[in-house]
Amino acid sequence: MASSVLQLAPLLQPLLAALKNGSLQLDNSSIPSNITLSQPGSFEMPTDVSSLISFIYSLGALRDWLKLIVFGGLIELCRRLYYHYYQTFIDQFFITANFESEDMAFSWMMHWLSTLPQWRKVRQFTVSTGNWGLDDKASVVLEDDDGNSEFINEGRRTYNRVNYLPSMSTSYSLWYKRRWITISHVKEESRWCSDKSTLTVTILSRDRSALDSLILEAKRSYIGALNDKIDIYVNDGFSGDWRHVASRPKRPLKSIILDAGVKELVLDDAKDFLRSKSWYADRGIPFRRGYLLHGAPGSGKTSIIHSLAGELGLNIYIISLSKTGLDDTALNNLICELPEQCIALMEDIDAAFTHGLIAK
Repeated sequence: MASSVLQLAPLLQPLLAALKNGSLQLDNSSIPSNITLSQPGSFEMPTDVSSLISFIYSLGALRDWLKLIVFGGLIELCRRLYYHYYQTFIDQFFITANFESEDMAFSWMMHWLSTLPQWRKVRQFTVSTGNWGLDDKASVVLEDDDGNSEFINEGRRTYNRVNYLPSMSTSYSLWYKRRWITISHVKEESRWCSDKSTLTVTILSRDRSALDSLILEAKRSYIGALNDKIDIYVNDGFSGDWRHVASRPKRPLKSIILDAGVKELVLDDAKDFLRSKSWYADRGIPFRRGYLLHGAPGSGKTSIIHSLAGELGLNIYIISLSKTGLDDTALNNLICELPEQCIALMEDIDAAFTHGLIAK
């Protein structure tokens, strides 16, 4: 054992000296002749950039990884440049507009699309019995081989017309007034099972007046189909947005049976209120007016509201105070989202006092 240590001593002395000096140098003259090293010479860490690059390049695995990183970076750079110049090209020669399903303009566009003659050439549709405020000319009558209409009874409602609307996640191309347009309809992915969707219209034109003309025509077409109807909106879930649910025919005021002079009094008061907006603004008073209708179920409260909306040309926005989760903040948000002129129908207003009565 002692003899083995004595033989290793001449080898350990130069190694310890090299570690002490900060460099590892092995000299054949300092090594006994009976000791053989596999790699005699010297090893020094690179001290400049060129030496570092040469050192890294000498490592095969690291060299392959660097090639992969550089190649992947070039591909990503090319992809981003492609999308950048593609989007620049689209912005220069195309006009793109998005229509959200909560907005009234979405209904204009859906109705307008269903009335286009070019729409009959499209091969993919969403078939719906919903009217979207459509007139009968925009719907297709279901008939059997003998030409008889097929009526589908569902509860108290009867359907014999369907509407062909843009399918979800499908792009359409068509020509309109010598302009090429593309249309896509995408549904929003939401954890709350929302029915929100977006209609995207792209027009080959550098002048925004083309989009203005299209929207104006869609609006006129929609309003023309609703000359004898009123729109009804409800709150859409927990989002605080208003959603169009139906279009009802206007009901003549003379069809409502009330005490003598009551109908005329309410109608004249409402018309006078709509004409006095500046009077409210000059005095800093909120421009709104409330009417409290009470009575047994079926006494005509809802009927007179629908009739009044038809006479004044206003839409109805229904707020159910008995809805779960409706607190002061949510109610305030709903009120703030109402249009300037409309009828806000608050149903079950007695529910607002239920908790207070129970607490007492």
